[in-house]
Amino acid sequence: MIGTAQAAAGMDYKKALAQGGKLCTNKFASSWASDTEHTVSGWLASEEEWNQGFNKVLCTVRRVDGTRTSERIPDPATV
Repeated sequence: MIGTAQAAAGMDYKKALAQGGKLCTNKFASSWASDTEHTVSGWLASEEEWNQGFNKVLCTVRRVDGTRTSERIPDPATV
């Protein structure tokens, strides 16, 4: 996990599922996935948890091809 992205106030769960990855990409891709090997994606809690107020998207960085990331991905502040 590289951070969280706050969903817009009132965003429902279905819209969050559709746009969660984009929220993370907009916030973190230029820093964490500036090469062609990595991408940023988002993860949401369950719909029940979302409706109870857990309305942040958890953002991660992963390999574009889906293979396991075994190397350490440098923190952008250290690059």
